[in-house]
Amino acid sequence: MACHILNRVSLKHNSSTPFELWKGRKPSLKYFQVWGCPAKVMVLEHNRKKLGAKTIDVVFLGYVETSYALRFLIIKSKIPGIEVNTIVEFRDAIFLEDVFPMKTRIPPSISLDD
Repeated sequence: MACHILNRVSLKHNSSTPFELWKGRKPSLKYFQVWGCPAKVMVLEHNRKKLGAKTIDVVFLGYVETSYALRFLIIKSKIPGIEVNTIVEFRDAIFLEDVFPMKTRIPPSISLDD
């Protein structure tokens, strides 16, 4: 995946990308997602209840190298059996690229006292 991204980034000495030099056209970047943005993913049918929640709130972590899936961290789930703070892989999601839920969280303080 890193090579895929680097081929779409412009070179220092030239304003074109390696993809442009190789293919002769600009690459499409519309399928790239913003890292850390929240998303909603549909729950698989065997985990759904008739009147229960049908989506899980997740945060986008990156792309899976071995498949076309996307990697997410579950931040909110009302579905039994789907635990919060676990990493999951899904192929489809609805992204909310203007909001960053992890940005306002306070990092844990580290004490170096003996």
